Amino acid sequence: MCCLILDLGLVIMGIVALVKGEIMLTRKRVVRRGAAQLIGGLLAGPVVLGVGLIVVGFAIDMVQGGQGEGPWLVAGAVAHIVMVVVGLLASVVIAIVKHDRPGALPEMPLYPGFAPPVNAPPPDPNNPYASPFGGDFRPPPG
Repeated sequence: MCCLILDLGLVIMGIVALVKGEIMLTRKRVVRRGAAQLIGGLLAGPVVLGVGLIVVGFAIDMVQGGQGEGPWLVAGAVAHIVMVVVGLLASVVIAIVKHDRPGALPEMPLYPGFAPPVNAPPPDPNNPYASPFGGDFRPPPG
């Protein structure tokens, strides 16, 4: 029962991280964007695959005439536990490496995708609406 609750919690956390793209570690540490989505996949993916392995192991045992308690079921359960632990450890390592402060914004260029003209004429010193980049930003007449 404890494993089922852990699995449900991991799947819910993983889906929320995938959709939201942000994981709050503490009040001062946040993982955002791609790293958060990777962590979400690492939390939700192994649980889904592990439960699938357990179901396949149970089905193989039943087909072979067992009571559903044979070696394939045990192998699926062990693989499930190993995948969940490895996913959790990988998520913790990524979260420790890729965290940032909640109020911090990523560094972006001042004008993304914009470069001032290379051979622009000098701005008109008498025009208060002249741009230092050679444009004219006067309000429309009227």
